[in-house]
Amino acid sequence: MIEPNLKSYYYSRSFKCLSRVLLSRRSDVDKVPFPKKSSLKLRWSAAQRIIRNDGISELIRIVLFRVLLKSGAFFWKRRARAQLLSLLRTSKYHPLIMIGTLDWAYPFQQRSHHLARALARLGRTVIYVSPRHGRDRILSAGEVFPGVFLTPHINEALEAITNPIVYIASTDALSLPHVLEAVQGANGHIVYDYLDHLDSTISNGELSSRFQEAHNRILRDEAVASVLTSADILYEEVAKLRRKGLALVTNAVDVPHFAAHKDPDKLRPALKAIVDRKQPIIGFFGALASWVDVDLIAAVARTRPSYQFVLMGPMLVNAPARIGELPANVSILEPVSYKELPNQAVFFDVLTIPFYLNDVTAATSPLKLFEYMALGKPIVSTPIRESLKYDVVLIGRDRDSFAAAIDRALELRTDPLYVEHLQQIAAQNSWDNKALMVSNLIKGVGCRRELC
Repeated sequence: MIEPNLKSYYYSRSFKCLSRVLLSRRSDVDKVPFPKKSSLKLRWSAAQRIIRNDGISELIRIVLFRVLLKSGAFFWKRRARAQLLSLLRTSKYHPLIMIGTLDWAYPFQQRSHHLARALARLGRTVIYVSPRHGRDRILSAGEVFPGVFLTPHINEALEAITNPIVYIASTDALSLPHVLEAVQGANGHIVYDYLDHLDSTISNGELSSRFQEAHNRILRDEAVASVLTSADILYEEVAKLRRKGLALVTNAVDVPHFAAHKDPDKLRPALKAIVDRKQPIIGFFGALASWVDVDLIAAVARTRPSYQFVLMGPMLVNAPARIGELPANVSILEPVSYKELPNQAVFFDVLTIPFYLNDVTAATSPLKLFEYMALGKPIVSTPIRESLKYDVVLIGRDRDSFAAAIDRALELRTDPLYVEHLQQIAAQNSWDNKALMVSNLIKGVGCRRELC
């Protein structure tokens, strides 16, 4: 939080620094040379996205914070190191440093957020390194969840821990080569989360030759890294390259969070207007990106005019181009935060995963799949590999079969055995269970030190 007496000073500087500091990957004073995005057009598009989703006031707050962080870098770094050293004295197990690609305060919670909280519930201290996108308003270090400590200073985190264990995702194309080098220099170990097909459209940067070299070395070198894979196809790929230090850890769900009951008073107005029509609601929540087959939903909606189809989520840069050409019974609603999501999605009658079939979706473990299960809602999906693993998921391969699957799903919504089966699978795929798998991997392979 910026103190009132500092606001006027930093307000005057903020817009002068906007193009320089708004969305650079990390501060140029870091010793680990994390590359910065060089495209001013990309930075401006991100600023426009912030204004569209959160308003100009949020953009100003982000700029003010980033200027303050950069202006007082030396002081904040020293303070962060002292704070981390102090808290680590009481850590029961060897801490885990998690390199975030999304701010901790990002409203749409992803895999790294869930794993961090679940690992902390197991008693392991987690240091989550913010990518400095501006939503995390911590300048040095601070606790954001019991056992989870947030800092924007990666080098101070590495220096505070002897033989650090560092989690990093395969989608972090910008940071991976530098993190690998830094961790090796500190005699540490990488926990590599290979969670999607390698593709520049779903990474935070281009897949450079340096990234490819680091990725390939990590997959092969059991001494350097342990590897998590989120989907069967990725596990099979890595299993050909190593015999140990490997685990299949699909996405999962925080079951209690999605145990929502219908409360009309919590509905957002746009969804309430649809609910009030008293027609079946066929829903989807998540990013509206290039892998979502909006044309399929539109085609199905035309054959089922008495159903309401709702797509709820953020519009990504690579969203389908024809998303505006939709029939009247298809609505695109603004995204809601993770905290608010269950109270909205509980009003959907059927939930869908209308993904195209390609290399990206073949290697995707949809986070929403398990969240749908926890909600107890029938699921209809295209035949992506990870959906085919579960007999509770109804499959539609084209317009007619997808529509027929929705019809069948509407019948199953009141089937107690089906709903119970959904929730049993959700319980088996809790984040706490997945965190236990990660923790065991660190103990068994990735960590050769005491208290691991």
